[in-house]
Amino acid sequence: MKGMDRSLKQLSEQIADNAKVAENLLFVNEAQRFCVAAKGQPVPEDVLSQAKDETARKEVSRTFHRDLIAVLKKLVEIEEHLLDGKPDAAETSLKAIQRLREESHKAMGVKDDH
Repeated sequence: MKGMDRSLKQLSEQIADNAKVAENLLFVNEAQRFCVAAKGQPVPEDVLSQAKDETARKEVSRTFHRDLIAVLKKLVEIEEHLLDGKPDAAETSLKAIQRLREESHKAMGVKDDH
């Protein structure tokens, strides 16, 4: 997750710069790889331990996986927008990822390191 956060932070700093499309696409690709790796991992135990029973634990795992699928879809959207020369649309998709991250972390009780 930290790798994806780093890539998205770097991307957010220059996403609107049409001169850096190639570099931005590398950041997107890196974030996609980290996202795929993260969704294949189990939910961190400190998050799962907050669930009251096995049913709740399964729901947390399901939500975690679905949220990462949503992020991956937005990352593909960003990639398409950058390839199409639409940095404003790419920036809108990136902001959607940032909102999803905040909402998901809050809902799951994830403590951010930032």
